[in-house]
Parts: sequence; C-alpha cells; structure tokens
Amino acid sequence: MSRDFEAARIVNSIPEEYQIVDDAICECGGRFLVKMQSLIENENKMFDILHCICKQCKKQVEFIFDINSFFGKPL
Repeated sequence: MSRDFEAARIVNSIPEEYQIVDDAICECGGRFLVKMQSLIENENKMFDILHCICKQCKKQVEFIFDINSFFGKPL
C-alpha cells in the first residue's frame, strides 16, 4: 500500500492520535476502531500509523501521524 507521508497529521502525543480517530466519521456515518498501531520511519522521520476499521461498514482506513515533535524525547 502506498502511503502519503507528506499528508501526515502532526500531533504532540499518542492520546491526541486516538482522539483524532475517535472524532473521525466514516463515509457511511460509522465510527472507527483501531485494530493495530505501527511505528514507521520514512526519510529520517518517524510516523505512527493507526490501522482502523469502520465499525459499521467494515471499511479499512489508515491514519498517518507525524510524531517527530515528541518521539524519542524525554517525558
């Protein structure tokens, strides 16, 4: 699957990623459920990918997040 890392949403925390998914609405009107989370490096930048499925129509969607604002930094 080809991914558009340029379109990744910049976030400041993992909870922010999950809030974005929780707020998202599928084309069918359903809500998404996170099935898996992946950490990917692309061009020396780190990204989280939340692999989701619509609870209603079962459409699979990936949400891509740029996590460089906090990844690898002390809490």
